[in-house]
Amino acid sequence: MTIRKRKRIFTSVALLALASIASAGGISYCPAGAVVAAQSEGAGGQPARLNFLTGTYRESVGRDTEIGRRAMAATAHLEGEERLRRGRALFRLLHAPPLFAVEQYGTTVTVNIPGAGRVPYEADGKPRVFRATGGETVTARARLSGRALSVDLTWSGGERLVMSYEVSADGNTLVFKRAVADASLLRPVEVVSEYRRVASKATRTFAGYDSQ
Repeated sequence: MTIRKRKRIFTSVALLALASIASAGGISYCPAGAVVAAQSEGAGGQPARLNFLTGTYRESVGRDTEIGRRAMAATAHLEGEERLRRGRALFRLLHAPPLFAVEQYGTTVTVNIPGAGRVPYEADGKPRVFRATGGETVTARARLSGRALSVDLTWSGGERLVMSYEVSADGNTLVFKRAVADASLLRPVEVVSEYRRVASKATRTFAGYDSQ
C-alpha cells in the first residue's frame, strides 16, 4: 500500500471507524431525561457519575506546532518525499479539533465534530472488526473506566491508534490523549490536549461557538 493511500485510510478511519463500532452492535439512543442503568466504574469500584462525558468542549491551547514537531521527529529516519508524506499523515491523524461535543447515554457515546458530523459508538469493551478503504480490516474496541473513555483502533497492516478522553473530578476539564504506532515509526507518537467544558449540554450545530 502506498503512503498516500495509507494517509487517506488513517485520517478517514480515525473518525468513521468509531461510527462502525456502534453500527456493528446495533445501538439505540435513550430519550433525553431518561434514566440510564449503565454506569462506568469509578475509583474503588464505585460507580462514576452517569453520562460524565456529556458537554461541549473547547481546546485550551492549540497543539498544532507541537504536533508538527513530533511528526517530523518521528519520521526523521525516512527520506525525502516519504518523510514529508508520512509526517503530514501523522499530523492529520494527531490533530485535534479546537471544538467538539460529546453526548453520552450510559455506554452509548456520540462525538459531534464541526464539519465531520456525529460519530456514535458503543463503549462496552467488545472488539468489533470491519473493512476499511483499501481492503484492510480494522479492529475497534471502546470502553469506559473511571472518568475516562478509551478507544483502540488496530489496522490489519499493523498500524494502531489509541485515544482516551478523561474528565476531571469537577467536570470542568477534559484531557484528550492520542497515540499512533506503526512499523514505519521508530517509536509511538503521543500528543495530549486539554479542553475546558464550555457548556454542560452537547451542541449539535455549534452555532454561536466560533466567535467565542
